[in-house]
Amino acid sequence: VSGLLCRNITVNDSIPESLKLTIIGQEYLTPNQAWDVTAASLAAKGFALIEQGMTWTVIKRNESKSYSTPMYEDPKFVRNNEEIGTLFYKVQHAPQDVLKNVARVLLSKDGIVESVGDQFIIVIDSNSNIRRLGRIFSQVDIEDAINKVHIITLNHADARTFEKQLREIFDIAGGSAGGPRSSRGRKPDSKSSLNIDKIIADERTN
Repeated sequence: VSGLLCRNITVNDSIPESLKLTIIGQEYLTPNQAWDVTAASLAAKGFALIEQGMTWTVIKRNESKSYSTPMYEDPKFVRNNEEIGTLFYKVQHAPQDVLKNVARVLLSKDGIVESVGDQFIIVIDSNSNIRRLGRIFSQVDIEDAINKVHIITLNHADARTFEKQLREIFDIAGGSAGGPRSSRGRKPDSKSSLNIDKIIADERTN
């Protein structure tokens, strides 16, 4: 891969010399695709590629926080691959702890989330997971975000199918606010009504 992409790759001393990767593909890859496949293969083994000047170094994934990684303020500009990145997110509306707790649940095994001051959150994780968290943050961190965020892990049901069923039950269309469906056209009692603003299915964690 180093010769194919004309990139200098070194291996950290903590990486065993016996480490071997075998990648089998059904078709030719572009240089960028070959790089992403290499990064994903290393991630599956618990390793990561970190850029250091003119050189890329293979390190243990759980040591990523000790290295300088690309920093992003907007997750939309993050590539969808398994390289390590750092998200520096400015909280706009939702409580900082709410977004931090969401990130903790969805982080990969070696991911890290920390709060900075009263308005910023730092996430160090794979680029693909940073993109996913950014999408979820954009749905939760909205104006008047005063409701609690509940994360429910499904054991058997499919997340996307369950989301559709809940939207039908509570009359929520396309993420807009809604309340429970009332029987026979009557409005539900305000004391017992349940208001759900958004339902988001995360298929990766179900």
